[in-house]
Amino acid sequence: MIEFFRGIFDSGFTPHGQSYLMRPEIIWLHVASDALIAIAYFCILFILACFVRKRRDLPSAGMFIVLGFFIFAGGVTHLMEIWSFGTAPIGFPEWSKRRRRLLRCSP
Repeated sequence: MIEFFRGIFDSGFTPHGQSYLMRPEIIWLHVASDALIAIAYFCILFILACFVRKRRDLPSAGMFIVLGFFIFAGGVTHLMEIWSFGTAPIGFPEWSKRRRRLLRCSP
């Protein structure tokens, strides 16, 4: 198990920005779009939390909790993509995407 996590944080990979030839205009385009998408995810999460707090008569509050976790995981995935541009652990954003897929399949 420790080897699994060591592989996620291993810096043996090249940074994500290398695949874009380290061209600043392309990197900033992807970083800016991922940042805006992450902000949108967190705004949706905030609005969902406000809605659930105001409506105490919701029949299935658990569904909104699972939806909140899914939305939070989506925002974190985009933040991890930004982080992987300048650093080498490409496996960490991929692990974040796998976690999001598991949340998507939860009952």
